[in-house]
Amino acid sequence: MRSRVVRSLLKNRIAMGGGAIVICYVMLAIIGPYIVPYDPLQQNYSELLVAPSRAHWMGTDTYGRDVLSRVVYGTRYALLVGVAAVTIQTLVGVTLGLIAGYCGGIVDTIIMRFTDMMLAIPTLVLALVIAGLLGAGLRNVIIAIGMVGWREYTRLIRGEVLSLKQESYIEAARAIGVPGVRIVLHHILPNVISTLAVYVTLCIPSAIIWAAALSYLGLGAQPPTPEWGAMLADGRQILRQAWWVGTFPGLGIMLMVLGFNFFGDGLTYALNPKLTDSGL
Repeated sequence: MRSRVVRSLLKNRIAMGGGAIVICYVMLAIIGPYIVPYDPLQQNYSELLVAPSRAHWMGTDTYGRDVLSRVVYGTRYALLVGVAAVTIQTLVGVTLGLIAGYCGGIVDTIIMRFTDMMLAIPTLVLALVIAGLLGAGLRNVIIAIGMVGWREYTRLIRGEVLSLKQESYIEAARAIGVPGVRIVLHHILPNVISTLAVYVTLCIPSAIIWAAALSYLGLGAQPPTPEWGAMLADGRQILRQAWWVGTFPGLGIMLMVLGFNFFGDGLTYALNPKLTDSGL
């Protein structure tokens, strides 16, 4: 199984390209702060809005701060928000999905009706409400995004559990008196890991975009934190005068999202032999 998945990924050039982009971003987040040419918070009023040059490869912003250094530092915040928010989504959504799918009955009805009610609220509106109630800040953005994305996880995992419950080995385990918790943790959960892995990979870029959007609206990371969404907001008003201030953070977001999406799509095909065999 593992060797087949690895071979399928290696044959998929788009997936490998996406994986390479993700790895580059991870390495940049780790070593970037040690190799940037300037302090991302250091203001230099003698070099305001300097165009890209040898001294400043991506120019400077309205406070004379080096855009390259700020974009590199922003990689850490983007990955932190993406991974942390998706971790919250996964823990909440998977737990509720497992309980609803396995218990069924009134428990399933209550959980799924609540999930449907939450799904009726647009994602951005719900995120704005939660972030507004918690207050501005990177930690609150992570919580807000985490408490929005669990809804889709719950529906996905519940569907997988309902399908697995019909398998003969699950029925046999229940017949011999294996506790429900043990069945869920040792027989059902391992069989949904592949589906979950693909979905997590595709949800991380969504979390990064939502975090940038909230920061763009002033509810995320606060100045002078070098966060990409906040940098986009700074560059919006001076786009014609200094295009580089907002363009490079935007390219950073775009490439990271593309990398995760390409790798996630490749992982979907690799873990689903039917898609691979059909040539889709």
